[in-house]
Amino acid sequence: MTYYYGVVYFKNGEVSIGYPFDNLEDCIEAIKIGVRRHPDKIKATSYITRSEKIDTMKMFGCPKTRNLMLDKKFVESL
Repeated sequence: MTYYYGVVYFKNGEVSIGYPFDNLEDCIEAIKIGVRRHPDKIKATSYITRSEKIDTMKMFGCPKTRNLMLDKKFVESL
């Protein structure tokens, strides 16, 4: 079975990842609800698919880690 995780990218650099849905239609509807709540704060949306339900902490690590791509010193070091 495929599970769908809604992803919302905010203009301030943060990302919100939703809980797993059993079908794409429900996932997209949840994304739409989030966009309607804060349309001026959202930069983009997407979704992630996985073959099993995975805790987002296991999938991505600690959500409070610093986004290195927003760190100018890190980007310059590339």
